[in-house]
Amino acid sequence: SNVGASPPPNVLTSAPRSSPEVGAAAKNSRQLRCVGIDDEDLPRMIHNILFSHYLNADPCSRSVGKTNEERAAFVDIVMGVRNADLSYTEGESVPADVAILDQNIAELDEPPILGSLLCAQLRSVGFRGVTCILTGAPSAQIAQLRKLPGVDLAFDKGAGLPVIAAAVRKLHTERKAGLHASTNNDGTCRP
Repeated sequence: SNVGASPPPNVLTSAPRSSPEVGAAAKNSRQLRCVGIDDEDLPRMIHNILFSHYLNADPCSRSVGKTNEERAAFVDIVMGVRNADLSYTEGESVPADVAILDQNIAELDEPPILGSLLCAQLRSVGFRGVTCILTGAPSAQIAQLRKLPGVDLAFDKGAGLPVIAAAVRKLHTERKAGLHASTNNDGTCRP
């Protein structure tokens, strides 16, 4: 009789005991805190899906940018000075791990807000997390965005969420391990 016997492990969901990911996951169990910005509803929803379903981010992770106030507070939200609801945080400010930005935010504003400029501004205030631009620009412009100060990653908005998540996780893990320094002395990103 098999009474009291353990059921066999599910081969689809069980990781082998010797898997290096098991030990790494235990060491890095803190969820990523992610903040996104886009002035349009659908891309903000996509950011939130990226955070919750693909990056398994902290539940406080959120994409903002619907209002002028949210757009103006973005750097403070990323740096942990303010919450996504625009209230000020209590205690020590804890910056986000990841910032996902639209390249063309509030294009009709004067001046328009550019995600790449926000990345440079984040670096200038000490942000050491991963920055990622999502844009509808042609491939050549996306390649140029990747070279700008403060921009770590840049993808077409049509890129698959698993692809974006894998790149964000890889870079975040490298930075945590000290394998990829995030900035030069002048605040620009190192390759």
